[in-house]
Amino acid sequence: MKLTGRLEVLDQNPALLAESEWQHLCKEAGEVNWPEHHALIEAAYAEPRLRQLYPFTSHWSLRFSTETRPNLSREVLVCLHPRHGKDYIVTAGYTGRILGGTAAAEEAVSLAAHHLPAGLRPVMYGGAGSA
Repeated sequence: MKLTGRLEVLDQNPALLAESEWQHLCKEAGEVNWPEHHALIEAAYAEPRLRQLYPFTSHWSLRFSTETRPNLSREVLVCLHPRHGKDYIVTAGYTGRILGGTAAAEEAVSLAAHHLPAGLRPVMYGGAGSA
């Protein structure tokens, strides 16, 4: 068994759980042979408005939540999609309308941050029974 440090936060502090997940995603992105994915994760981590959220991936798309696992929220309606060929797509929601496409990861992150809902609450623990 190999411990990754992922989700090994003793008191389930939501900010620490989010940081732990970011660290896991950054490490994982550096280990795959997909420079566009790695660049996107690193650029998103560098953006404070995205870094305050709980990140997760599905089908190689970067998504965000204001609640940690196990009950991820769906209120952060931006999704970043790296594509082979060095371009990126930003959508509203997980499979929603396209907000734009960019040639650089940093531009995609900026576009996503611009489309975040106003007044996002700080990340919260998404335990069973959370609202």
